[in-house]
Amino acid sequence: MSSYKRCAGTCLPTASSCKFTAKPANALPTKLVVAKNGPKFKPAAAPPKEEPSEDSPPRAEPKPFQIDIEGYPAFAPGESGTKMSGNRGRMVEPRMTMEDLAAAIGPKVHAVVTDSTGLSGAYEIRLSWVTGGMHAASTGDDTESDSGPTLFQALQQQLGLRLVESSKIPVERLVVDHAEKVPAEN
Repeated sequence: MSSYKRCAGTCLPTASSCKFTAKPANALPTKLVVAKNGPKFKPAAAPPKEEPSEDSPPRAEPKPFQIDIEGYPAFAPGESGTKMSGNRGRMVEPRMTMEDLAAAIGPKVHAVVTDSTGLSGAYEIRLSWVTGGMHAASTGDDTESDSGPTLFQALQQQLGLRLVESSKIPVERLVVDHAEKVPAEN
């Protein structure tokens, strides 16, 4: 139950009193697998060896948010992460494991995604997608929505991976039964 308390402390930081319970539920997990034609990404370069130095330059300031010519979020050289702009998303990660990719995709497709690729190590991941019509893609509709691939289509077209739904498994869900707000101090 301690992991639930940590979650509640993170999710409900302004609550002074909180009551929650773990309820059994069924989840439809999704597996991240290699598509028929194999992966379309390359292994990550070796991480640079960083030696601490007093003469190290200060950390660079964040770059202003920019959009490329196709309307996707742009990344500056050396920048990584996931960005959204309207209904367009882009993920750029120079060193990402398949387990980390599965974990990053899960919330975007509202599912528990597990790595079933069998690929170990880190890879260079670059993925661009649109959010409209993601449900249509999961039901087999191959039409691109809003001038771009859905996340399901982008995984297959750009990375050579796909998502496959598995049978339902039992999971526990955290349900907040009651929460009270902390009174503001004067």
